[in-house]
Amino acid sequence: MTCKATAAVAATAAALALAPSAGATLLPTGPVQGGGAFVIQSCGESASTQGWTATNNATARVETFTDCPPSLGRYPEYANGRYYTGLHAGGRRGRDSVTLDDAQAGDQAELTFTANAGTQITRVRMWRHLLKADDNDWLSYIKAGATTIDSCEIVWPQTTCGRGAEGAWSPNAENDMDSLHPEFYDSADPSNLPSLSTNTFTVGILCRAQGDSICSNGYLAPNAHAEIYSAFLTLSDTSTPTLGPTSPDWTATTPITSSPAFLVSGTDNSGIRAARLYLDNTLVAEQQASCSYDRPRPCTDLLTSGPLGFDPATIADGAHQLQLAVVDAAGNETRTAPITRPVDGTPPPAPQLTAVNDPPTRIPRSINATAVTWAVPAGGIGPAAATDAIVRLCRPGGSCDPPNNMGVGGGFTLTANAAGYTLRVRLVDSAGREGPDAVYAFPFTSPGGTTTTTTGSSTTPTTPTQTTTTPTVKTATKLTIAKPAVAGRAITVAGTVGVTRTSLTVTLTRKGKKSITRRVTTTGGRYKVKIRNVPLGRWKLTVRYGGNSQRQPAAVTRAITIR
Repeated sequence: MTCKATAAVAATAAALALAPSAGATLLPTGPVQGGGAFVIQSCGESASTQGWTATNNATARVETFTDCPPSLGRYPEYANGRYYTGLHAGGRRGRDSVTLDDAQAGDQAELTFTANAGTQITRVRMWRHLLKADDNDWLSYIKAGATTIDSCEIVWPQTTCGRGAEGAWSPNAENDMDSLHPEFYDSADPSNLPSLSTNTFTVGILCRAQGDSICSNGYLAPNAHAEIYSAFLTLSDTSTPTLGPTSPDWTATTPITSSPAFLVSGTDNSGIRAARLYLDNTLVAEQQASCSYDRPRPCTDLLTSGPLGFDPATIADGAHQLQLAVVDAAGNETRTAPITRPVDGTPPPAPQLTAVNDPPTRIPRSINATAVTWAVPAGGIGPAAATDAIVRLCRPGGSCDPPNNMGVGGGFTLTANAAGYTLRVRLVDSAGREGPDAVYAFPFTSPGGTTTTTTGSSTTPTTPTQTTTTPTVKTATKLTIAKPAVAGRAITVAGTVGVTRTSLTVTLTRKGKKSITRRVTTTGGRYKVKIRNVPLGRWKLTVRYGGNSQRQPAAVTRAITIR
């Protein structure tokens, strides 16, 4: 078949966004734009011979060998010639064996590339050379399936015939694809095989049973050979990959308040090239696998991906649709059924404070007694509900008492004995995140009748009297932590606290930066919490009790390593 490099070659190259590299003109490998196919390179710059198998029924007279990437020097007798070799099938030469016989009818040697199951070769682009000299009984050929796409016949009075060019490959910019370089063949050329679809591609040599049924072998070089120096094969793959198991947290219903670490797996006849995470149909995370587009199956199956997640702080609070996906070597994608999860990337706001001075109905009445209550502001909390409040009383001069966990709907009453008392209250949500402080400055009326406040609101008393609040002596709190149980990437934390029922904060930090926080409620003075999908590394585990009006706060720590 005549090899043509016409405008059609340029057109088909442009359609696949072919891009020249430095030096030799190379075609891109990998998924074809739009999916459903991928391109691999055999021999040439890739040096790959994966997928090729050799058959030979007369090894003493015909031969195959793979010399990839193609190299000079196979025939040292032609030191000034450019005799590159590659995927080679041909007659043997007498220079290698003084007892070499001529080939007999039926002697045949082939190198065959076989596409992986579920894929088909739909396009062949190659640089090659086929040659016959002196003896037309030889047949050197290249086949796609059972169809011969290249060969030649000696026509009298000629003594040789050929296709392509001897040594028609070089890593120094001679792999051109234009009409001046007929060694390039493209099956997509309209005059070739534009509708190619087969699962095998073969280069071979055959001694035919015609004439004297003997094919003469040469001495310094074979009398006949077929060689492919570089081949780019397009393989169709229209089947979608199969999804495997996902990580257990994928089906959870709790709000996402920190970057998740979802995992996914998948299988496919061409292997898995990427794992993806979509949020509201927008790609937010992707992990590329290591694939080699120089073999029939470029990628392997994905046993489990790395963590796929996103930063909730960059997403609007509320319900969102999530999907995991795997992508095969040809760009075909399979997604999970969508799930809806609440996302909350915003810590709780400052609480709303309400202050009430000592009511006139109370006897004896203290004009400096003020009750402060706090609540979640209307519309001011995301899907992760507020579960606790941390309260600190700060005294004149700036010193503050240890923080107390006093509940979301709690209150605090103080009878000030001087100006400068403030109350700081912050909310804690179910993810353990703390919001900003709301600050209330207690008013104070001196015996002379002057009302003083440092900041915040003030109240004018009706009777100028002064009372003093005596600080409560708090009891020390005993807090213990058992040796954490580690199972894979899950940690189980348990222990005891000297309070029958309260709320504890469990925090994992790494390199000084808080990463994972959980809240746990004790029962009968005992607590237990399991933290899943902890990234690998060394962590500092801290269990903290915030204290209350009667008990001092406490904290215990342990070092833990996830391998």
